[in-house]
Amino acid sequence: MHAVALLRANDAVRRYDTEAWLGEVNSFFDHFGVAGIALQPARPGVSLFERLTTEKLPEIHQGPVVTVIMPAWNASKTIEYAVRSILNQTWKPIQLIVVDDASTDDTWQIISRLAQEDSRLQPLRNAQNVGPYVSKNIALNYATGLWVTGHDADDWAHPQRVEKHVGYLTANNQAASLMGMLRMSGRGAFTRLSPLGPNTQDGACVAGFISMMCERTFFNEKIGHWDEMRFGGDSEVIRRIENVTKKTMKRFNSVGMICLDNPDGLTNHPQFGHKPGVKIAPERQEYKASFVKWHSTLGQADSYLEFPQSKRRFSAPTTALNPPGVVAETYKSQTDKAPPVSEKIETVDLCLVTNLRFPGGNASSSLDELRHFRNKGLTVKVVHCPIDSNLGKPISERFYEHGDLVSLFSDFAHLKCKTLIVRHPAVVASSLFQKNMNKLDAESAYFVINNSHKRTSGELVYSMEELLETAKQTRAKRFRICPISPLMRSELREALPETVLSEQDWTPTFDLESYQHAPRSTLIAPFTIGRHGRDGAEKWLEDPALLSQAFPDHIDFRIKVWAAPPMPRVFWAVCPTTGPFMTSAASRPRTTSKIWTSSSIIPTHH
Repeated sequence: MHAVALLRANDAVRRYDTEAWLGEVNSFFDHFGVAGIALQPARPGVSLFERLTTEKLPEIHQGPVVTVIMPAWNASKTIEYAVRSILNQTWKPIQLIVVDDASTDDTWQIISRLAQEDSRLQPLRNAQNVGPYVSKNIALNYATGLWVTGHDADDWAHPQRVEKHVGYLTANNQAASLMGMLRMSGRGAFTRLSPLGPNTQDGACVAGFISMMCERTFFNEKIGHWDEMRFGGDSEVIRRIENVTKKTMKRFNSVGMICLDNPDGLTNHPQFGHKPGVKIAPERQEYKASFVKWHSTLGQADSYLEFPQSKRRFSAPTTALNPPGVVAETYKSQTDKAPPVSEKIETVDLCLVTNLRFPGGNASSSLDELRHFRNKGLTVKVVHCPIDSNLGKPISERFYEHGDLVSLFSDFAHLKCKTLIVRHPAVVASSLFQKNMNKLDAESAYFVINNSHKRTSGELVYSMEELLETAKQTRAKRFRICPISPLMRSELREALPETVLSEQDWTPTFDLESYQHAPRSTLIAPFTIGRHGRDGAEKWLEDPALLSQAFPDHIDFRIKVWAAPPMPRVFWAVCPTTGPFMTSAASRPRTTSKIWTSSSIIPTHH
């Protein structure tokens, strides 16, 4: 029923009642929990669409960079408000790449002027007109964001579009999803209302294919590029991602943009356009049938589409393809002017390679080190290296404060550093590190080992022999394998020579001041001791007598431990100031567990 507000808004357009129109539109926006819109003052010759704005909203300055790709062709009437709507996002870590596809009007001059105002805008210009998807592929080679998405040169992005979409992907642990859009005429009438279906839950807010936001490591490794078509490329790549992930791409049912129902746009093209409820153009039908057939033959290993394509992987209408050689020629002329990020050579003091997906102790140690290194004025690069099972999953929000330091292996050809830290053995064993470790040159390399090579079940997590071989192959003048504890050291000694192990166990470097707190004026027994962690031999001793030696044996302390594998083990104690407490991990229902004290093991049911 909330969508009825847009029908009333359309009625207000017919009555030239702008105030009523605005109220109805904001009633619709309220349903999605996004900020209402406002209108800039009316000016002669400026449409209502061009007046779209909002009140000033809170800004987000820390977080991973999001790359927005905008192809543009003869868009001088619309390009400025489209660009500004992206640069005015509440999510400030933005890289906007606008590709002028050989426009014959003033589009390039406007883009160049806007780039002078904001360094986050990177303008590119094609020597020949090659279409939006070739332009997007060219831009992808200059992308530096952890996420990548698109925007059309005649659409308006709501200021919270990127913020809300990143939040949705992170909260739902998704590699990619689509966000909703409204289609509107210049004078404010909402158009292309359609029956309910997979892409719309209310007939008005429709999943915009241009809005697809995808984790770039996943896109780079598994998908590669868009098909070199002049239409339908978003549909094909979305279905290819669904084919790789074996699940339907999530639709984030929230308004992220208002798209101009532009008579001159590709959507309304008389031959290649499309419209709900109207017969699809034969060329589109032919293309869809061809890529669906191709997808049915694909596995994860062969879904990658190269760019430029040396040979087409499936047939397509010749009317929608560029002449042979034009794409490669256009891309070369672009890279001759500005080398892509994959050709960059960087030099820093310290490089940390880790899986930023890890949210626990690995992240805590990494963050302590990063804060310390930055405070000491060192130049630092953080390379996100997800393990194979984490490819495409969002990074932990704990790393947002260092989002400006984060890169992917695809962002450089070579990185030189004085010190290389590779944290976590699963990262060392990952396909991504094995594939890219030759890009790293270091004077000293340290491989931090903070996990056992076997699970408690005996299942192998990583091979210590392969760990050693990888460390030897790293391009470092010297290396050391660094256990984080005596237990890890004793395990590594079983398979590795003592000469490759660090002399001391690895402990994170951190600024002591950040952990100093004023003591309480009064301490009252019993004193609280808190600790929780996942079940594992390297985390917890199984012998209660040995476990008790780690804690005070004194009347002022009462220590209890719940153990219910595979749930986390959790301490419970009485806090002198707030009363009884238990960590949230322990509050999940259990059938049977044990309480361990310093003298006995007591079965308990609760």
